[in-house]
Amino acid sequence: MINVNSNSAASSGTVRNLESWESQWRKWLERKGVRDVEEHDMMVSDEKVVCLGGSELRDAEHLENTNIISMHCMSSDSLGLAFIGQRSDLPEFYSLVAQIRKW
Repeated sequence: MINVNSNSAASSGTVRNLESWESQWRKWLERKGVRDVEEHDMMVSDEKVVCLGGSELRDAEHLENTNIISMHCMSSDSLGLAFIGQRSDLPEFYSLVAQIRKW
């Protein structure tokens, strides 16, 4: 599953503080019990995108026999993305994200 949203709060020309978001999200994942928080950074058009996530179902929900991973992504402008799926599908997700363009 891929979820895409655009936050109008950032559309005023203000650049989102990705470092603050990244720190808060990483702490939330760690508090939830995710053992190995994963990070992936990329550029989409002229926006930096940071993705954080991990095996929340396995670590926090104690479903040991799952390969499901969730990644939550935020851009320096208004783009927000979430991926929940098989680890093997992450490269395709990152490829799709890299092709996003602003209108």
